[in-house]
This record gives sequence, C-alpha cells and structure tokens, in this order.
Amino acid sequence: MAKDTQVFQRYGSAIAALADKGRFEQKYYRAGETIVIQGDEETRAFVVKGGWGCISRYLHGGQRQLIELSLPGDVVDFSFGATGGREEFSAVSDMTVWEGPAARMAMLDRADAEVSRFLADAKRRRRAILVEKLANIALRDASTRIAHFLLEIGTRLCVAGLSARNGFQCPLVQQDVADALGMTPIHVNRMLREARSLNLYDFRRGRVDFLDYAATVAFADFDRDFLNWGNGAQCRRDVSRLDAAQL
Repeated sequence: MAKDTQVFQRYGSAIAALADKGRFEQKYYRAGETIVIQGDEETRAFVVKGGWGCISRYLHGGQRQLIELSLPGDVVDFSFGATGGREEFSAVSDMTVWEGPAARMAMLDRADAEVSRFLADAKRRRRAILVEKLANIALRDASTRIAHFLLEIGTRLCVAGLSARNGFQCPLVQQDVADALGMTPIHVNRMLREARSLNLYDFRRGRVDFLDYAATVAFADFDRDFLNWGNGAQCRRDVSRLDAAQL
C-alpha cells in the first residue's frame, strides 16, 4: 500500500499497520469536495497521501477561517471527541487519503511502535505550524505574513519528500490566503504585487516561484529548520543548493 509513493517510504510499516489492523482504506476526493461537514458527529481520521486539503471553521455570518492546510504526510483526527464537530475538512485539490476509524488509530498509537512514531512526528509538525500561525497573526505584518506562509508550505512539501526547491504548484486562490491569514483578498493582492516588485517571489496562475529564496527567507525571518524531522534533511539540501545557485 505504501510502496507506490516515495512520500511515505520512511513510514511504510506504520501505514501498513493502519491499513491492516486499523481498517484504513484509500479514498479519493475531487477538488472542492467537502469530506467532513462542520457540525457532524464524525468518527473518522485521515492520513493525506496526495493532494491538498484544508481545515476550516465557519461562523454564523458565513465568514470562514482557514485553520490549516493538510498536505501529504499530515494526520487529521476528525472524531467528534477530538474536534467537537466544530471544523470542516475539504479538498483544495484532488486528494487521496487513507481514512478509517479514529478509535482504531488511537489503539494502534498505544500498541504499535511504528504507528506511534509516525503519529508523534505528525503531531510535532502540526504543533510547530500552529505556533508559527499564531506568531504570524499576532506579530508579523501583512507582507511578512504572506511570505512566511508560502515559505512554510514549500518547506512542508520538502519534508514530505516532494520537490519544492524553486517553487511549487499551488491550488490556493487569493481568497484562501486571505482566509488563512486574517486579511482581505484586496490586501493579499497588493502584497503579492509588492513581493514581485521586490524580486522576492511570484504567486500567479496557480504557482509559487521563489525569485530570490534567500532574500525571501530573510524578509520573512523564516526558520528553515522548524519542521526538519525525517525527510527534512533532504529539504535542507534542496535549500542549500538553491542558495548557492543564487549567490
């Protein structure tokens, strides 16, 4: 099951255990499809195999806060006991996930060392991302916030084993970025144009290109090591090669 993708090479035995003992199955969702509806008494957990998802919270007035992106390697427990039914999970791009009972995953977390290691790594990454998100909203200005957000996505893709050295395909639209960072789409658009004029990065037509990666890292005060567990060593090598190419 895990042998058909390089992303999960390190955690093949954990994924196999989730499939065999945890009753997790591969499922496919199309871009824009809602996987978990806010308010439902859900029992499932998910491991993202491919594609991009997002976790959102909708208020009564219809406003959306995009809480976090779910990228390959991420684990999301949507059981009612974990979320209280207060979040929505949807596919930003076409997605493949392993999904199964959250209770079975919790049982394997206690009983299987490889599953426990896999889940612990996922939890550490998720906490680090949420800490940076709070720092973004509380302390960084709009231009720095967007640059940090895009650098973080690139780093997460590298950690998952995907190439994002020069940039990456990005299915997000400006409204998604605004909902994630507490901004308006108009402000996001203005900041993206400013970043392009400063020769930092370019985000247009579904792709992010780092025009000067090192300068963007410095501009955003981005810590390139904050997610470097497991495949993070490959990401560091990618970043080093990119920095050298731009000297």
